[in-house]
Amino acid sequence: MATAIPKMLQLPIPANENEAAKDRDAEMYARFKEVLVRRLAKGQRFLNERVRDVAGRKDIGKSS
Repeated sequence: MATAIPKMLQLPIPANENEAAKDRDAEMYARFKEVLVRRLAKGQRFLNERVRDVAGRKDIGKSS
């Protein structure tokens, strides 16, 4: 369940900083999509890497 931050704890962000943050967010999302498309274009290799990642996490849990 998400918790709301009380209004008194929220600090106002100057308009110019808010716009800069939105621009950075848009750039990061665009880079994410580019990388995702390249990885998906590799096809089966992408899927195999994810399976290996999940299997590695399970192995880490067993060694503790």
